[in-house]
Amino acid sequence: MRPWTSLKSVLAVLCVLALAGCQTSEERAEAHFASAQELIAADDPARAMIELRNALKLVGTYEKALATQALLVRQSGNGSRAFSLYQTITELYAEHPEAHLALAELALEFGEYEEAQKNLLSARKFNEGDPRLEIVELAVGYRNALIAEDGSMRRDVAESAKQLQVQEPTSIMLHGIIIDNMVREGLELEALDEIARAKISAPGNLALYQTKLEILARRQDFPAVETELREMLKNFPENSTVKQSLIHYYLARGDLDAAEKFLREQYEPKVADDGARVTVVRFLDEARGRETARSELDALIEEGTNDPLFKSMRATMNYEDGFTDTAITELTGIVEAGGDNPQNLDLKVLLARMLDETGNEVGARALIEEVLLVDARQVEALKVRANWLIDQNLTDEAIIDLRKALDQEPNDPTIMTITARAHLLNGNRELAGEVLALAVQASGSAPDESMRYARFLVGEDRLLPAEGIIVDALRITPNRPLLLKELADIYVALKDWPRAEQVERTLRSIQVERTDVMANDLRYAILQAQEKTGELEKFLRELADTGEGNMGAEIAVIRSYIDRDEIDEATLYLEQLRAERPSDRILRFLEGALKASEGNHDEAVQVYRALLSEDGNSERVWLEIVRSLNALERSDEADAAVEEALSAVPDSVNLRWMQASIMERNKDYESALQVYESLYNRNSATSVIANNLASLLSTLRDDEESIERAYRIARRLRDSDFAPYQDTYGWIAFRRGDLDEALRNLEPAAETLADDPLVQFHLGMTYARLNMLEKAIPQLEKTIALALGDARPQFQTARSELRKVKEKLEKERLAEQAETEPTQPE
Repeated sequence: MRPWTSLKSVLAVLCVLALAGCQTSEERAEAHFASAQELIAADDPARAMIELRNALKLVGTYEKALATQALLVRQSGNGSRAFSLYQTITELYAEHPEAHLALAELALEFGEYEEAQKNLLSARKFNEGDPRLEIVELAVGYRNALIAEDGSMRRDVAESAKQLQVQEPTSIMLHGIIIDNMVREGLELEALDEIARAKISAPGNLALYQTKLEILARRQDFPAVETELREMLKNFPENSTVKQSLIHYYLARGDLDAAEKFLREQYEPKVADDGARVTVVRFLDEARGRETARSELDALIEEGTNDPLFKSMRATMNYEDGFTDTAITELTGIVEAGGDNPQNLDLKVLLARMLDETGNEVGARALIEEVLLVDARQVEALKVRANWLIDQNLTDEAIIDLRKALDQEPNDPTIMTITARAHLLNGNRELAGEVLALAVQASGSAPDESMRYARFLVGEDRLLPAEGIIVDALRITPNRPLLLKELADIYVALKDWPRAEQVERTLRSIQVERTDVMANDLRYAILQAQEKTGELEKFLRELADTGEGNMGAEIAVIRSYIDRDEIDEATLYLEQLRAERPSDRILRFLEGALKASEGNHDEAVQVYRALLSEDGNSERVWLEIVRSLNALERSDEADAAVEEALSAVPDSVNLRWMQASIMERNKDYESALQVYESLYNRNSATSVIANNLASLLSTLRDDEESIERAYRIARRLRDSDFAPYQDTYGWIAFRRGDLDEALRNLEPAAETLADDPLVQFHLGMTYARLNMLEKAIPQLEKTIALALGDARPQFQTARSELRKVKEKLEKERLAEQAETEPTQPE
């Protein structure tokens, strides 16, 4: 090659490079974006994402690239990440129409209805006439109709959805509104037809199959139920909940052989299929017993398709059977021999759970962080960490973890249940209920999820919806004793005696462990609620006289006498029992309780002391001694008894609680705060302990960190109608500067707790800060009158504040008077 030719080539390359160097960052970003568009058109989203990232490296605020990236992420199923990207877009480009609408749609998918409505307001400004906006409007309107229990409004929204469906036939939101309305209207066949049409548009939507399954179960079309479950298994082969539902279906029908045959058909010998084999082991454990399941595991380990997995299952069985040290040693060895593959990460989470339950919290947390360092979206680790965060009242952080987990497993009822727990601690009962309802749907009306949601509904005094949830669960798993008991409690609350008695007959017919006890408890509840005193006493006597004595029935007989204020009869009956069983500790304890109920507390204390001389570790006896001593107004002895009791039973929550109450009474608030801290760390779910801790924090501390912590603890008390909780939450709202929220809670609290000076002080200070001076003066005066002789600093503050308010009011009056008086001529 001649030298000048080579030089010419080099110059050509340099010229191209020079020209490229002349391109601006914006132009190069545009080129990457154009390439991304071509790749999207060629159905290659993965490479398109690379081009988009290259564009955004050059121009981080490139609007089109950001919007396309968010769309691709959303289409990939990562809703949480898409939500974050769309939020970034709205922060950079407040008038971006797609972002606001997408945020509203995603919020609906998450069940975050407040967030949906907020973004809907923004979307309305930029998306008028867009069918997607109309769909979101209808979805929000339909939910509002359900909350308001407004059937007419619900039907109107469903009709609008039908009309819009002509224009948008593939919208799953419209299908969902129409189907739900049909089910509520009892149009089950029409709903089935609508589900069939919806499946064409969204064949991968599990909720459609679950709704169809519930309808078929209600219609008791069991062959169709089996067919639908098998179709679900075909379409969702990795969904363990679907397999469990089919197993429960066979178990409910008593066909164990069919269940086992079906499960064994799911895999071939020597061909790896972990999920199918695990399901067989779990089935055998539940249906055939632990030893059969262990034998199956031994066979699977010998088969050799996945030794670490099946050895870990054997270790888990050892753990569950009480051989905790052996199990942890076995599992630790398996984990250490593994690596960072997905299965070993799962096993590390399993080991972390074991360590946490056995008190090795440090080791457990280290393992979870180790797993999340390798895979930040590992579902099981995110669940564990979310639960820990909730225990620490870091519920917002927990919800972030749970959203990540739901992105990976959108139909996992356990994630939904944990999310509901977080919402409850945040005081958002409405959202918690919605998530619990989704958990029932995702689980296929499984017993645990159904009972959890039904109890929530009962707590909201929504007994009929709760009944429907349990009935649906019983259709899938008939004659489940715990479900029947739950249903019976609802019928008793509804005073639906015929149905309650039908449940009692069903329980007696099942003849499995403890169903006879459940049936007897139900008969007692029915007779007591109906106030059929004679029948109740006869029933209890018959129970007590069976066999060698039914202690529960004997106690119930005594209680029924006490309830009717027939103390002599209760005493006589107890004496008869004591003559038959003189050393029975429970009967002796009842003797003390009966003496206390008669007001003979001195004698009761003697009985209790005699019991403690034989066994000093009985928490219940210690508690009754303290109560009797307090009733005798021997508070010094009662306080000493609490300290003595804590030496014997140091882990007693009730005794610690008593100790904290004594400290508060003695104005040792700092010590009481420390006790409540320890109780709260042991169990953060108890609302009363949370209230007491938050109350003391907001009263004793002034720093921002303590007030914010008190708020996190007390959020669950929001919207409570219990006066002490209203006072705590209201005062914390005051301390945080949210005066309207403070007033909303403190006014009803002060009305109920009219003689509590601290509660009156809280309201008085709120009136003063809101410049409601005419109300603040009498309120603070009432506080000072009630607090006469109380040296707490709040009441000195009340006196000081009263002077300020009076001076301010006087100045305002003088100023007003000066404005109205005519000006005198000079």
